[in-house]
Amino acid sequence: MVVSGKLFLVIKAMPIDEIARRLSGYRVSQEPPQGAPQDFKFITEVKALSRRGSSLTGVIAYDTVMDVNQHGQVVKVPKTYEAPFLFTPYSSRMYLTVVAKKWRANAIAKKINDIIFVEKNVVPLSIPPRLMASMVTQKTEDQVVTFFDGIQSVDKLSLYGESLSASTLYENYYKSGGIWYAVARSKRYGQVVGLGRNGVVVAFSLKEVDKFFDYVEDEVIPSLGEQIADANISGQG
Repeated sequence: MVVSGKLFLVIKAMPIDEIARRLSGYRVSQEPPQGAPQDFKFITEVKALSRRGSSLTGVIAYDTVMDVNQHGQVVKVPKTYEAPFLFTPYSSRMYLTVVAKKWRANAIAKKINDIIFVEKNVVPLSIPPRLMASMVTQKTEDQVVTFFDGIQSVDKLSLYGESLSASTLYENYYKSGGIWYAVARSKRYGQVVGLGRNGVVVAFSLKEVDKFFDYVEDEVIPSLGEQIADANISGQG
């Protein structure tokens, strides 16, 4: 099983207790979208809020419609999506982790932002290449996939294979561009993980969301926090 998530930066940190207060009991019913079953209640709600040390976990659930082919006709069918999330204060910063694939995580982060904050305060990460390279080399080993960008006349370039970081090709591309995404083994956890400069984190062979949160809080966020003073990581992604 694969657990995939994405990290976001909370620009103006807020006390965890206040975030919990604003999320607690949130439940909003909306009119069904055009073409959807009109007898179905479309609800967005936050549930399962719980303190996790100094952090806060919860689940956001929301209803949407999906198009289904039924005997040659497209029928709109209601579907409920649920996504665990985690607010983590670290040093003077705060991070939000949403367990969902990239595009859905972006939409969910916006929903959470709109519930808690009046203005835009939750933004995607854009980790600088040097910081990304440091995270990969210090926290992982046995790289098997690495994507580079910033190489002249090339949009993105990928290398596959064992012990990539020891190869001449890797060294040449590393010097010419920056690591965009890497799949490697965590030195501490032994798990094969994927890390992206846009805050995407993928844990392969993991089944429990709690263990995914452990990895994010123990490995990823401290790596950002240790070197964040000289890095501007708020951006698009």
